[in-house]
Amino acid sequence: MQNIADRINLLIDERKISQEILAHDVGISQAAISKICQGRTKRSRYLPQIANYFNVPEHWLLFGEEQFSSKAPTEDDDDVLIPFYKDVQLSAGHGATELDDYEGRTIRFSRSMLREGNVSPKDVICVTVKGDSMEPVFKNGSTVGIDLTHQKIIDGDVYAINNDGLLQMKKLKHKTGSLITVESYNREEYPAFDVPLEQITVIGRVFWYATLL
Repeated sequence: MQNIADRINLLIDERKISQEILAHDVGISQAAISKICQGRTKRSRYLPQIANYFNVPEHWLLFGEEQFSSKAPTEDDDDVLIPFYKDVQLSAGHGATELDDYEGRTIRFSRSMLREGNVSPKDVICVTVKGDSMEPVFKNGSTVGIDLTHQKIIDGDVYAINNDGLLQMKKLKHKTGSLITVESYNREEYPAFDVPLEQITVIGRVFWYATLL
Protein backbone atom coordinates (compact mmCIF):
# COMPACT_ATOMS: atom_id res chain seq x y z
CA MET A 1 0.00 0.00 0.00
CA GLN A 2 1.72 3.12 -1.26
CA ASN A 3 -0.54 5.98 -0.21
CA ILE A 4 -3.49 7.20 1.83
CA ALA A 5 -6.02 6.17 -0.81
CA ASP A 6 -4.72 2.58 -0.85
CA ARG A 7 -4.99 2.28 2.92
CA ILE A 8 -8.48 3.74 3.13
CA ASN A 9 -9.69 1.53 0.28
CA LEU A 10 -8.26 -1.48 2.13
CA LEU A 11 -10.24 -0.54 5.24
CA ILE A 12 -13.40 -0.07 3.18
CA ASP A 13 -12.94 -3.55 1.71
CA GLU A 14 -12.25 -5.06 5.15
CA ARG A 15 -15.40 -3.51 6.59
CA LYS A 16 -17.37 -4.47 3.47
CA ILE A 17 -18.94 -1.04 3.13
CA SER A 18 -19.29 1.46 0.30
CA GLN A 19 -17.87 4.94 -0.02
CA GLU A 20 -21.41 6.25 0.39
CA ILE A 21 -21.80 4.46 3.74
CA LEU A 22 -18.42 5.73 4.93
CA ALA A 23 -19.33 9.29 4.00
CA HIS A 24 -22.67 9.02 5.80
CA ASP A 25 -21.23 7.47 8.97
CA VAL A 26 -18.31 9.89 9.20
CA GLY A 27 -20.54 12.86 8.43
CA ILE A 28 -18.83 14.27 5.35
CA SER A 29 -19.78 14.52 1.70
CA GLN A 30 -19.52 11.55 -0.65
CA ALA A 31 -17.60 13.79 -3.04
CA ALA A 32 -14.92 14.36 -0.40
CA ILE A 33 -14.61 10.62 0.26
CA SER A 34 -14.41 9.91 -3.47
CA LYS A 35 -11.63 12.46 -3.87
CA ILE A 36 -9.65 10.86 -1.03
CA CYS A 37 -10.18 7.30 -2.28
CA GLN A 38 -9.06 8.26 -5.78
CA GLY A 39 -5.82 9.70 -4.43
CA ARG A 40 -6.65 13.20 -5.61
CA THR A 41 -5.57 14.77 -2.32
CA LYS A 42 -2.32 14.25 -0.43
CA ARG A 43 -3.73 15.38 2.90
CA SER A 44 -7.31 15.79 4.07
CA ARG A 45 -8.73 17.52 7.11
CA TYR A 46 -11.11 14.56 7.43
CA LEU A 47 -8.40 11.99 8.18
CA PRO A 48 -8.86 12.12 11.98
CA GLN A 49 -12.57 11.31 11.61
CA ILE A 50 -11.83 8.50 9.14
CA ALA A 51 -9.13 7.08 11.43
CA ASN A 52 -11.54 7.19 14.39
CA TYR A 53 -14.23 5.44 12.35
CA PHE A 54 -11.95 2.57 11.38
CA ASN A 55 -10.20 2.52 14.77
CA VAL A 56 -6.71 2.95 13.33
CA PRO A 57 -4.06 5.59 14.10
CA GLU A 58 -4.07 8.61 11.82
CA HIS A 59 -0.32 8.27 11.25
CA TRP A 60 -0.93 4.82 9.74
CA LEU A 61 -3.33 6.34 7.20
CA LEU A 62 -0.71 8.96 6.42
CA PHE A 63 2.46 6.90 6.37
CA GLY A 64 1.61 3.20 6.71
CA GLU A 65 4.28 2.85 9.38
CA GLU A 66 2.74 -0.20 11.02
CA GLN A 67 0.15 -2.81 10.10
CA PHE A 68 -3.18 -2.44 11.83
CA SER A 69 -6.50 -4.20 11.57
CA SER A 70 -9.76 -2.38 12.14
CA LYS A 71 -11.65 -5.56 12.99
CA ALA A 72 -10.74 -6.24 16.60
CA PRO A 73 -9.77 -3.34 18.84
CA THR A 74 -8.21 -4.36 22.14
CA GLU A 75 -9.48 -3.51 25.61
CA ASP A 76 -6.53 -1.16 26.03
CA ASP A 77 -7.38 0.77 22.86
CA ASP A 78 -8.98 3.65 24.74
CA ASP A 79 -7.33 6.55 22.94
CA VAL A 80 -8.82 8.58 20.14
CA LEU A 81 -7.31 11.44 18.14
CA ILE A 82 -9.33 14.66 18.05
CA PRO A 83 -8.74 17.38 15.41
CA PHE A 84 -6.85 20.32 16.93
CA TYR A 85 -7.25 23.67 15.17
CA LYS A 86 -4.16 25.12 16.83
CA ASP A 87 -4.07 28.32 14.80
CA VAL A 88 -7.75 29.14 15.28
CA GLN A 89 -8.25 32.35 17.23
CA LEU A 90 -11.31 31.57 19.31
CA SER A 91 -11.32 34.85 21.15
CA ALA A 92 -11.91 35.21 24.85
CA GLY A 93 -11.97 38.93 24.19
CA HIS A 94 -13.77 41.20 21.79
CA GLY A 95 -13.65 38.88 18.81
CA ALA A 96 -11.35 37.18 16.32
CA THR A 97 -11.23 36.05 12.73
CA GLU A 98 -12.56 32.98 10.96
CA LEU A 99 -11.43 29.41 11.43
CA ASP A 100 -8.26 28.60 9.55
CA ASP A 101 -8.05 25.45 7.44
CA TYR A 102 -7.36 22.30 9.40
CA GLU A 103 -3.67 21.40 9.23
CA GLY A 104 -3.79 17.85 10.55
CA ARG A 105 -2.87 18.43 14.20
CA THR A 106 -4.57 16.23 16.78
CA ILE A 107 -4.96 15.85 20.54
CA ARG A 108 -5.27 12.44 22.17
CA PHE A 109 -8.39 11.88 24.26
CA SER A 110 -9.65 8.93 26.28
CA ARG A 111 -12.74 7.32 24.75
CA SER A 112 -14.01 6.47 28.23
CA MET A 113 -13.75 10.12 29.30
CA LEU A 114 -15.74 11.21 26.26
CA ARG A 115 -18.36 8.56 26.96
CA GLU A 116 -18.73 9.82 30.53
CA GLY A 117 -19.42 13.26 29.11
CA ASN A 118 -21.85 11.82 26.56
CA VAL A 119 -19.67 13.18 23.76
CA SER A 120 -18.92 11.35 20.50
CA PRO A 121 -15.32 11.60 19.19
CA LYS A 122 -16.53 12.37 15.67
CA ASP A 123 -18.34 15.46 16.95
CA VAL A 124 -15.41 17.08 18.79
CA ILE A 125 -12.76 19.60 17.83
CA CYS A 126 -10.17 21.39 19.96
CA VAL A 127 -9.12 25.01 19.56
CA THR A 128 -6.86 27.53 21.29
CA VAL A 129 -8.22 30.34 23.46
CA LYS A 130 -6.95 33.86 22.78
CA GLY A 131 -7.54 36.77 25.13
CA ASP A 132 -8.31 37.37 28.80
CA SER A 133 -12.08 37.91 28.98
CA MET A 134 -12.69 34.39 30.31
CA GLU A 135 -9.97 34.48 32.95
CA PRO A 136 -9.37 33.23 35.58
CA VAL A 137 -11.05 30.03 34.35
CA PHE A 138 -9.83 30.01 30.75
CA LYS A 139 -6.40 31.60 30.47
CA ASN A 140 -4.93 33.01 27.29
CA GLY A 141 -3.43 30.07 25.39
CA SER A 142 -5.67 27.43 26.95
CA THR A 143 -6.94 24.57 24.81
CA VAL A 144 -10.67 23.81 24.84
CA GLY A 145 -12.73 20.90 23.57
CA ILE A 146 -15.97 21.74 21.76
CA ASP A 147 -18.95 19.42 21.27
CA LEU A 148 -20.25 20.47 17.86
CA THR A 149 -23.63 18.76 18.35
CA HIS A 150 -24.51 20.69 21.50
CA GLN A 151 -25.88 23.92 20.04
CA LYS A 152 -28.98 24.34 22.19
CA ILE A 153 -28.27 27.05 24.74
CA ILE A 154 -28.39 26.00 28.39
CA ASP A 155 -28.21 29.04 30.65
CA GLY A 156 -24.77 29.47 32.19
CA ASP A 157 -22.88 27.04 29.95
CA VAL A 158 -19.88 28.18 27.91
CA TYR A 159 -20.10 28.06 24.12
CA ALA A 160 -18.01 28.78 21.07
CA ILE A 161 -20.03 31.20 18.98
CA ASN A 162 -19.90 33.19 15.78
CA ASN A 163 -21.15 36.60 16.84
CA ASP A 164 -21.88 38.55 13.68
CA GLY A 165 -18.69 37.29 12.06
CA LEU A 166 -16.50 37.25 15.19
CA LEU A 167 -15.49 33.95 16.79
CA GLN A 168 -15.84 34.10 20.56
CA MET A 169 -16.05 31.89 23.64
CA LYS A 170 -18.67 33.12 26.10
CA LYS A 171 -21.24 32.16 28.71
CA LEU A 172 -24.74 32.41 27.28
CA LYS A 173 -28.08 32.97 28.97
CA HIS A 174 -31.59 33.48 27.67
CA LYS A 175 -33.06 36.86 28.46
CA THR A 176 -36.45 38.10 27.30
CA GLY A 177 -37.96 37.36 23.93
CA SER A 178 -35.27 36.46 21.44
CA LEU A 179 -32.42 38.19 23.30
CA ILE A 180 -29.34 36.31 24.53
CA THR A 181 -27.08 37.64 27.28
CA VAL A 182 -23.39 37.15 26.46
CA GLU A 183 -21.17 37.04 29.54
CA SER A 184 -17.46 36.82 30.35
CA TYR A 185 -15.82 35.61 33.56
CA ASN A 186 -13.67 38.76 33.58
CA ARG A 187 -16.68 40.99 34.13
CA GLU A 188 -14.79 44.10 35.23
CA GLU A 189 -13.07 44.50 31.87
CA TYR A 190 -15.70 42.81 29.71
CA PRO A 191 -19.26 43.70 30.79
CA ALA A 192 -22.14 41.48 29.71
CA PHE A 193 -24.16 42.50 26.68
CA ASP A 194 -27.33 41.38 24.95
CA VAL A 195 -27.67 40.32 21.32
CA PRO A 196 -30.57 39.04 19.23
CA LEU A 197 -30.53 35.26 18.95
CA GLU A 198 -30.38 35.50 15.16
CA GLN A 199 -27.13 37.48 15.38
CA ILE A 200 -25.14 34.57 16.79
CA THR A 201 -24.42 31.07 15.56
CA VAL A 202 -23.60 28.54 18.26
CA ILE A 203 -20.67 26.43 17.06
CA GLY A 204 -20.77 24.10 20.05
CA ARG A 205 -20.52 23.76 23.82
CA VAL A 206 -17.17 23.87 25.60
CA PHE A 207 -16.99 20.64 27.61
CA TRP A 208 -13.25 20.37 28.41
CA TYR A 209 -10.20 22.56 28.77
CA ALA A 210 -6.51 22.36 29.59
CA THR A 211 -4.23 25.16 30.69
CA LEU A 212 -0.78 25.73 32.13
CA LEU A 213 -0.63 26.84 35.76
